[in-house]
Amino acid sequence: MYEIKVEEMGVIMEKQGLKLKEKTKSVTLKFSVARKGKGFLQAKESLNCCCLDGAIRTLPGLAGMMGDGGSAVYFGMSGLLDMVITYVLNSDNKTYAKRMIYVLQTGMAYLQERTSNTYAFLTHAGAQVFSFSFMGKDGRFWTAILGQMNMILVNDNYLCTSLGLMTQYGAGCFYKNRLFVGIKPFTMAYSAPEEPTNFTESVDGGGRIRFTDGRGEILAILPFKDALYVFFERGIARVDVVGAPKDFKVTYLEYTGGTILFRTVGACESAIFFMTTDGLYRFDGEKAELILQDTVVSPISASGWESTIAWNDGVLMRYRKRTEGNVVLAISGDGKECSYLEDLEGMSSDRKDGVLFRNVAEIGKLDVNGKELGRTCRFNAETDFEYRGRKTLRKLSFTGEGTFNLTLKNDGRTVQKTVSFQDGVATVKLSERGDRYAMNIEPMGKTVIKEVTAGFSVLG
Repeated sequence: MYEIKVEEMGVIMEKQGLKLKEKTKSVTLKFSVARKGKGFLQAKESLNCCCLDGAIRTLPGLAGMMGDGGSAVYFGMSGLLDMVITYVLNSDNKTYAKRMIYVLQTGMAYLQERTSNTYAFLTHAGAQVFSFSFMGKDGRFWTAILGQMNMILVNDNYLCTSLGLMTQYGAGCFYKNRLFVGIKPFTMAYSAPEEPTNFTESVDGGGRIRFTDGRGEILAILPFKDALYVFFERGIARVDVVGAPKDFKVTYLEYTGGTILFRTVGACESAIFFMTTDGLYRFDGEKAELILQDTVVSPISASGWESTIAWNDGVLMRYRKRTEGNVVLAISGDGKECSYLEDLEGMSSDRKDGVLFRNVAEIGKLDVNGKELGRTCRFNAETDFEYRGRKTLRKLSFTGEGTFNLTLKNDGRTVQKTVSFQDGVATVKLSERGDRYAMNIEPMGKTVIKEVTAGFSVLG
C-alpha cells in the first residue's frame, strides 16, 4: 500500500486549497565543542569561544602587569617560551620589588629591570626550560630555572647558583619545604628541608629516589591532592612525602596508554591532564582515562608542545601545529569539554596572578576585565534543532549579555543580523523553512551567550 508522508500530504492539500494544522515546538540548547547529544548545540568549528560551562564566552582580555611607577611591562625578544614572577630585594634589604623573569626557547633567561620595558641577561639553562618561584627559608624568594642538563636557582639578590644536576626535561617542583627535581638517569633528587641549594645525600637532608623499572626518563613532577606524582615517558608513580626521607613511599600506578609527550603534563584542582601518542588523558590520582577522542587535536598534527598550565578548574595546553602557528587547547576539569584559542605566547601560570602571557609585546594576565585582545571569536554549528524533517523556524531566543553577529543559512538562503541583549534576553524573529540550519555566531566584546531556544512549527 502506498503511503503519503505528512510533508507530501501538506503539498497535496495546499494544491487543493486546504491546509494542515501547524504544531508549535521548541527546544533549548547549550553550546558545546565536545559534548554531543540531546540538549547541546555542538560546534562544527570554533575559535576563541570558551564553551567549557555550556555557554559561549569571549576570550578574557589582558590585564597588563605594572612596573615601577605604574607603567606597563613589555618584553620584545622573539621566541618567548616561559616566564615567571619573582621578587627581588630593594636597596633597603627589607622590602621587595615585583619582577618578571623571561625564558626563551633557547634557554636564555632575562630579568626585568626597574624600568618596565628593559631587561638584562640573567643566565642560560639550556633548552627545554621550565621555571617556577617559591619561598624558602626565612621567607626569602627563589626562582628555579630547570633546563636541559642543568638547574639554576636565582635568589632575591639576583644571584644565580648552578647546582650541577643532570636534568633533562625540566621536571621539578617545590613541595613540603623541599625542592624536587628530575635528573638523569631515571632519578628524582630532593633537597634538604628549606635548603633548596643543598642536595647532598643524608639521612635527614637531601637525597635521591631511583626508578629502575624501565618506564623511561622523568617528564614531570607535580604535587596533586596529598602526594607527588611523577610522570615518566611510559608510566606514572605516586610518591608519599611523609616524615624523614626513609619514610617516603613510592607506588607505581597502572598505566597502559601511549608514550607520554614532553611538556603536556599539567594539573588543575580536580585532575592531571597529559597528551600521549594515542591521545589526551585525564588522571584523577588513581587511573588515567582517554578523553575527547572525537574532537581534540591529534598528537600527530602537532610539531611540538610548549606548556600545559592550570586555568580555572581546567588546563590550557599550548602546542605548535605542523602547518600553522601556535594554538591553545582549553580543557574543562571534568574532561568532557574543550575549546580552541589563538596563541597565548609565553603562557605560564602563577598562583596569585593566574595565566600570564604576552600580547604583541605587552606582558599581562588573562582577566575578564582586561583590555580586549582584538581577536575574532566564532562558533559555527549545523543543527536540525532535535527534530528530523521539514519545519519552519519561527524564532531564536538567546539568554546572556553583550552583542553578537548571527548568520543563519538554510536551503541556499542567508539571514544576517546583529543581535544585542536587553535585560538578559535577545529574540530574533524568523520564517525559515528547512531541515537543517547552519548557524554562525560571532560574539563581540565581553559577550556571554548562555543558551538558545529555537521555536518552530511543523505540519501535522
